Amino acid sequence: VPFFWHVHTTDEEAVKKVLTTCYGADLVELNTVEDVEKAKKLDLISSLEERNRIGIGALNSENDRLYNGQRRSPLIITSPHIR
Repeated sequence: VPFFWHVHTTDEEAVKKVLTTCYGADLVELNTVEDVEKAKKLDLISSLEERNRIGIGALNSENDRLYNGQRRSPLIITSPHIR
């Protein structure tokens, strides 16, 4: 399930650092309205699912163990423009 989130600007750098260094998360940052429109046009969520970054394809097999049953590092999409 994709998770859309954007941290308050005063905490942005600290939270990003925790997510990337402690959790090994990959961040997709949609910082402008144009970025959000481009993601919609390119069908970002479907593309990520086809590449097994989200959805059933990101779930763990018996041989791979990483991040609570996922076989890929967590993926977080951030944007102040998605509500």
